[in-house]
Amino acid sequence: MLRPTLASLLATTILPLATCQFTSPAAGAVLSAGDKVNVSYTTDLKNYTIALWQRAEGGRLPRLGSVVYAATDGPSSSFTWTVQTYALDLAASPTFFFWLFEGGPSRQGSDPHQLSSGYFNVTDKSASSSPVSVSAA
Repeated sequence: MLRPTLASLLATTILPLATCQFTSPAAGAVLSAGDKVNVSYTTDLKNYTIALWQRAEGGRLPRLGSVVYAATDGPSSSFTWTVQTYALDLAASPTFFFWLFEGGPSRQGSDPHQLSSGYFNVTDKSASSSPVSVSAA
């Protein structure tokens, strides 16, 4: 009796997750604004969107940015993304992730068929990283 129940559980929850995953960018990657990166993933879904989300600090809910990719006759497995934060404030948090949801853009954040990437950081390469020297007068 236990075996059919366990097999059913595996077939409906764990196995579908194994066929959907992000492989790039890697969790913990540091990406510079303006760079082009390959975003790769696996999914069996045919109609879905992938959006950039910003991890919130202090236990707050993540913030939805822009949809960066949409498939209506998928599945696809990768796209080239120019690293940017769109309307999200980099000063609020440098940590982002991609979230894939089944359906159109209005389904972002509301559909049970979803998959997220690992967290990655975005840096502003236009910000000066050189040390500032101070001299006494």
